[in-house]
Amino acid sequence: MPQPTAGDVFVNMPLTNVSLAYYQSQDVYIADRMFPIVQVQLQGGLVWEWDLQYVLINGMEQRSEGTETRGMGSKLNQKQYFCIPQGLHRDISDMRRANEVSVLPTGQIVAGAINADRNATTLLTSQAVQKREITLKASAFGTSKWTGMADKAGVAGVPGANQFKQWNDAASTPVKDITAQITEIGLTTGVFPKRMAMGRPVWDALKTNADVLDRLKFFGTPGQPTQVTLSAVAALFGVEEILVSSTVQATNIEGN
Repeated sequence: MPQPTAGDVFVNMPLTNVSLAYYQSQDVYIADRMFPIVQVQLQGGLVWEWDLQYVLINGMEQRSEGTETRGMGSKLNQKQYFCIPQGLHRDISDMRRANEVSVLPTGQIVAGAINADRNATTLLTSQAVQKREITLKASAFGTSKWTGMADKAGVAGVPGANQFKQWNDAASTPVKDITAQITEIGLTTGVFPKRMAMGRPVWDALKTNADVLDRLKFFGTPGQPTQVTLSAVAALFGVEEILVSSTVQATNIEGN
């Protein structure tokens, strides 16, 4: 058999017009829609908060002719903020950049499918947005996070105090549960919520729940079945928007 063979002398050349990469869509993140991003000039300081009780208390009363109206005050509370710098980088050498080329069969050198600068920009931007989402979940999704509101827990069995039947149960009543919670928040704070936020598994349970489907089924037609959309369910619950966080985080060590 002649040596070397055809396979020995042939060099596989990479395609110059495509490479494969996977990034999460921006649609899976909700942090900047759930809470606004506030720009600050100083790393730490105070945030003024107008005391809610002075807004809810009503001091209007009848005034006799020629007399002064009753006076009313207000109260300012102080909240502290501190911004912790965070960052991440990716090293790219000049030699790496110089070698990101492909050689055509004609001998012409062209830009390759790999662009380290573009890849690093996309990756680091994704990392920053993902970190914000992780911080949001740790700060807002959990027990004992909301002052003045009792935590509610979904259970598989018979619900007790501050409990409700899990929404993946056919006997659950999510419309009643959410309506009651919205009312409780509104009557406690004087402000009714406009948005709901949840994770993907909760949304999957909601959109397939019989209690929800039964209220939406009449909106479909023979040629166009009912679409269980975020906007349709938001209207059912009486809120402007439902936000679903679908971000995925790998917890293994880099390279493993």
